Amino acid sequence: MADKAETKKILTSKEEIMDYAGLSKYTYAKFLKRGMPVLYFDGRCYAHKDNIDDFFKAITRVNSSNSPDAKIEGDIETNN
Repeated sequence: MADKAETKKILTSKEEIMDYAGLSKYTYAKFLKRGMPVLYFDGRCYAHKDNIDDFFKAITRVNSSNSPDAKIEGDIETNN
């Protein structure tokens, strides 16, 4: 029989999803708008851990070097 932790791949609440991904309510809402794979059904939230992982893998593949949000003072050297 499979290990219970291994079989618990389905997250069944907003809180479980936020805890799993390490998100605040505000950031959770922003990622939902960006397409984070969460199903709302009968007033509940459902997500598969693998889909959440794949979502974050995909969105973090981009090069953010030109994004003003990524430029935090002192973190990125500039040649000005």
